[in-house]
Amino acid sequence: MNVEDIKKRQEYLKARRDKLVALKKEARSQQLEMNKTRPSSARVVAEATMKGQQELEAAQALDPSILQVRKALAARLKAEVVHK
Repeated sequence: MNVEDIKKRQEYLKARRDKLVALKKEARSQQLEMNKTRPSSARVVAEATMKGQQELEAAQALDPSILQVRKALAARLKAEVVHK
């Protein structure tokens, strides 16, 4: 390979890299636009990152009984800390 071929190949690879970076950036911005609500926990965010957007939407809809347990636990911990 001569210098010109190497230079052409280098320019081609740079163009491909730039195109891939732009596509990833666009996909990320679309994902952020679709999911403007804040996740309820770090676990939900981690699962969404691993599994994708569909699982994030399903995990966002928490069972009311889970919310009741969380609220009761928070109230109990608050009472223990405040009334110490």
